Amino acid sequence: MYKVLTVSSQDNLMQLTRVLWQRRIPHRVIEVGLQQQIWLQHMKHATLVLELWHQLQHNESITETNRSVQVFSNHPLYQAPITILVVIVTLLVSLLTSLGRDYLVVSWLSLHQLTFSFQVIIKPGWELIASGQWWRLWSPVLLHFGWLHLVFNLLWWIDLGGRIERNHSSVLLLLSILIIGIVSNLAQGLVSVNLFGGLSGVIYGLLGYIWLWDRLNPPQFQLPQGILIFMLLWMVLGISGLLTQLGLGQMANMAHLTGLIVGFGWALLVTFWQRR
Repeated sequence: MYKVLTVSSQDNLMQLTRVLWQRRIPHRVIEVGLQQQIWLQHMKHATLVLELWHQLQHNESITETNRSVQVFSNHPLYQAPITILVVIVTLLVSLLTSLGRDYLVVSWLSLHQLTFSFQVIIKPGWELIASGQWWRLWSPVLLHFGWLHLVFNLLWWIDLGGRIERNHSSVLLLLSILIIGIVSNLAQGLVSVNLFGGLSGVIYGLLGYIWLWDRLNPPQFQLPQGILIFMLLWMVLGISGLLTQLGLGQMANMAHLTGLIVGFGWALLVTFWQRR
């Protein structure tokens, strides 16, 4: 939990806590010496709590004036704007690239270089990146090849990304997708020179982050065990080559594995940062 407010033991917090429970905001009041502390389960509510306390101190009514704030803050677009933004951008890129079939557009987003003669030839893209095309380190995250690939990844992204953004913050989710995306793309690009893309490396990173976070801290995400088992089994099947033999396409296995490991490290780092 997160401490957001410290007041004197003489201050009456009853009205504030009543309003918070009415708005279904999990919190706890702890007395420490001559002080009272408000602790929140989700840091995203901190600004609202401080605003409510400020209004109470100035004898302002908070029952009616903040009803619109309550409705707005409960709206999915407000709770998970980065999650929704990534979905929109991914869909736009999928349309622009014709789900990976328009190689001219794909060539601007792939990590490796695509050249065209009688057929598409893939060459290492490190020179392009070194020349200033840094977006290639991350942009493969937006590439998807086929509807199944796109829908599968977006559903997992909405679930896992939404959990992190609602329970932690939009900033943390944005940093997660950038860091995990770049590192997993680099890992995949170093082991093979081929055309790859998708959110799956990031998704495995978010899975690792959520799983380890709930074991290092008071559980927040409550991820069903079945999801973890399914995702790990899917990764193992991809590494085994069975999914490719079944006609489901070549898997970016190194991106998946690296993303999972980076997610573990990210959970450790964020936990350490919050406890320091």
